[in-house]
Amino acid sequence: MMDKIKNGAGAPSHRFKSRNGQSLVEYSLVLAFISVLCIAFLTPLGVEIQGIYASIISALSQAGGGF
Repeated sequence: MMDKIKNGAGAPSHRFKSRNGQSLVEYSLVLAFISVLCIAFLTPLGVEIQGIYASIISALSQAGGGF
C-alpha cells in the first residue's frame, strides 16, 4: 500500500512535462513559413494573371464585346 502511495505521489509531476505547447509552437512556425513562401511565389504570379486578363478584356472590347 505504501509503495502505491509513494509511486502515485510522483505521477502529477509527469503531467506538467507535457510537450503539447512545444508542438503547437513548432506547427505555428511551420505554418508561418509556408504562408510566407506562398505569398512570395503567388505575388508575381498574380501580376502575370492580371496581364492575361487585361489582354483578354482588350481583345473582347476590340471584337465588340462592349466592356
